[in-house]
Amino acid sequence: PLRLVRCANVEAEAVLAAREILRFARDQGGRYRDAAVLVRSLDDYAAPVCRVFARYDIPVFLDRRENAAHHPLAELMRGALRLSAFGWRQEDWLGLLKTGLVPAPEAVLDRLENEALAGGWEGDRWLQPLPPTGEHPHDLESLRRRLVSPFVAFRNALLENPAGASGPALVHALRRHCDSLGVAEPLETWAAGPTVAGVPAQVHRAVFDEIERVLDDLALAFHDDVRNAAEWLAVIEAGLGSLTVGVV
Repeated sequence: PLRLVRCANVEAEAVLAAREILRFARDQGGRYRDAAVLVRSLDDYAAPVCRVFARYDIPVFLDRRENAAHHPLAELMRGALRLSAFGWRQEDWLGLLKTGLVPAPEAVLDRLENEALAGGWEGDRWLQPLPPTGEHPHDLESLRRRLVSPFVAFRNALLENPAGASGPALVHALRRHCDSLGVAEPLETWAAGPTVAGVPAQVHRAVFDEIERVLDDLALAFHDDVRNAAEWLAVIEAGLGSLTVGVV
């Protein structure tokens, strides 16, 4: 039952494994799901195995975790805390608008970004009515109010206690903030869509579940801690910085 074979390179190893799996499936009546390929390091073997197995029409699942530290949902949570801690800095605010998780069409957001860059809108300027610009100034002002409102509500929730927010209070505010933006809908749309830039669609649903777990841990571990937004930002950065997800 055990055979030792020396191959010239990783590609040849993958070809040998593919042929053995085909022999197992075709000649012995086996199923692909009952075959496994064990390697020392997926970093060296992932690409050759996927390439060769695709050539032989063998379905393959790689059992490894995807880095999700900069997923749009993670960036949304970081960004909301940055706004609360440091004000409406232009790079933070425009970065939030680019996550795809705010309720506005991309073309309208591009127009708002162009006007903001041209006018140098920064800080508390975003909390005031916008000056008339362009062909439809009232449309931009209406958009500003709609976009800013949930982030102001999140900041106010963190300021309910002058001493700062506790871990559970922060988690509750973050979840309520995501609900107010309706982030579940775009995440579900992405999860049901095709693979983009090599990222499986299922990653989006897995990221949501994993971030929920991180928030549960945060509320439990920092139950009695009271901190301001800047201090919580450091905690969230640590929690999301090593975020990975496994996708089946």
